[in-house]
Amino acid sequence: MSNTQTNQADREWILLKPFTFKMFFDNMRKELENTGSVRHILVVELSIGDCLVVKPLYLPTDSTLMYETMKEIGKELRSGCDGVESALLGFETTMVDGLKTLDAANYPSSHNPCHSEAVVLIGRSADKTRSAVVVQKFNRDEHNAPVWSDTQVTTSGAGKEGVVAEHLLDALFDD
Repeated sequence: MSNTQTNQADREWILLKPFTFKMFFDNMRKELENTGSVRHILVVELSIGDCLVVKPLYLPTDSTLMYETMKEIGKELRSGCDGVESALLGFETTMVDGLKTLDAANYPSSHNPCHSEAVVLIGRSADKTRSAVVVQKFNRDEHNAPVWSDTQVTTSGAGKEGVVAEHLLDALFDD
């Protein structure tokens, strides 16, 4: 039995009323501040204006399996409801700024001098006319609490190429 099949039975869909991108991101930050980490979370906006949250969302670390898991969730959504308008995926990650460290590839990311952690939110409309990526880097203080850096936002509108990170959300909308 694959990870996707095992986790499908555990998935719970929670119905929300409309929310804002900022509210979703603020909740992720609060979760990190309160618990020390952020779970993967997926929010799907329906054409009727309501939103569904996939909870819990277990994404494998292998990128191929991660893509397949998102594809399976997309199939579940299409079989259970009409009119998915957009989706947001939120997660915590580690990153290295390769522009600040020319030899970044020579270090494991956790040992790189330019290593930081980040809370990331990726959003995309079903018709690919809107997309956004929000990244908030942070380091941890002596008490393991996050020390936030400036938020970086990348958006694209109709007729513009979206960001590479949308690939994972593409799986959600692909048949």
